[in-house]
Amino acid sequence: MGYHIASSEAATLKKNKSRVWCKKMLDNGIAATIGPTGEPYVQAFPVPEIFFTFLTEGYLTLAESYMVSLPFLSWKMVLIGDPLYRINIKGHKK
Repeated sequence: MGYHIASSEAATLKKNKSRVWCKKMLDNGIAATIGPTGEPYVQAFPVPEIFFTFLTEGYLTLAESYMVSLPFLSWKMVLIGDPLYRINIKGHKK
């Protein structure tokens, strides 16, 4: 899972020669990433401490972790990845 705060990181996902962070991470095999399609300002990004805590506890999916960590809904932010993706770094079995 990748998280990088920058403007317009998801604006050129379909362009083969795009060199932005989201595109390059996806090209290199990252499972999921978050990025804006324009200038969302830093307030629109999910709060990292909330997002990663919920995601790594394994009780919420990627999409659920994303939604509960957003300060407000922004049409410029996108989550790319399997919405049902879960991780559990504590080693607990489900």
